[in-house]
Amino acid sequence: MYSCGSPDHSSRGLLFQFDFGQEIAMPIEISLSKIGSVTLVNLRGTIVAGDDQGMLHDKMQELLEAGGTNFILDLGQVTYLNHAGIRALIEALNLAMEKGGCVKLLHLTKQIHDMLQIAELSAVFGIYDDLQKALESFEA
Repeated sequence: MYSCGSPDHSSRGLLFQFDFGQEIAMPIEISLSKIGSVTLVNLRGTIVAGDDQGMLHDKMQELLEAGGTNFILDLGQVTYLNHAGIRALIEALNLAMEKGGCVKLLHLTKQIHDMLQIAELSAVFGIYDDLQKALESFEA
């Protein structure tokens, strides 16, 4: 298992097949705010294969190219996430770690938290319910 700060930052080629029911797809919306050296990425809607997954990847690439390295992804308004959404989160983490940064997750719904636990990924991501604690985790 690897996490932010571990010496092996290479992609593991992880693919997970989870689906906890069908939801009506609502295209992902991404908004940003900067808190010190951390970029808060607020996500709203669904993260599934196709445009949603691509939009998150493209936004992370853009932020990294602009010099960002540390990110908090706020998933509190994500209504549905499938295996492609989990892959998008892993890709975001890998991209940040390649630049010496990290991705933490904030406000996970029960469904998303359960999916990460089943996939044994809850130890890979820092998971927080409180924004201040998530911010402080970058200082440790």
